[in-house]
Amino acid sequence: MKKLLLAVSIFAAWSTAIAAAPAPLKGNCEISVDADKVTANEKDNTGVLSGNVVVSSCDMKMRTDIVHVTYVAKQPDKITATGHVVVVSQKSGIASGDSGVYDVPKKLITLEGHVVLKHDKNVLSGTHGTYNLATGIAQVDSKPSAPGSTDGRVHMVLTPPPPKDN
Repeated sequence: MKKLLLAVSIFAAWSTAIAAAPAPLKGNCEISVDADKVTANEKDNTGVLSGNVVVSSCDMKMRTDIVHVTYVAKQPDKITATGHVVVVSQKSGIASGDSGVYDVPKKLITLEGHVVLKHDKNVLSGTHGTYNLATGIAQVDSKPSAPGSTDGRVHMVLTPPPPKDN
């Protein structure tokens, strides 16, 4: 029974991350989680979702290979997604990276690796990105020695909106 409760709390942890996401969300959205395997370890307060993990809520959907959740005082503390992390939102666009971490107490989301943010036709890419949910401040940078970085610079393409008809 305790393992079932810990597994359910893994899902609740993702609801915290999704509910705190930058896109405005409607009230209490249902959270749907699919994975090939769920492992809960109550001794070290961790949980793992693995194999084609898909987490959906409201207009947001995250796909990744593996999700690790750690808890402190029965509350999610850190949520780590590894392997082909892609978050899609109808309102906010698409964010992707090789790995991602949501530090719950700090309300800080970090993407690492081949970081790409897309909204409509606008694209921003680098090797490291952060978004602070408390302050609304986002930052993307690129390290010259990082995989996927050819020159250590951030790349951005901004497309102007179509002209308005009179």
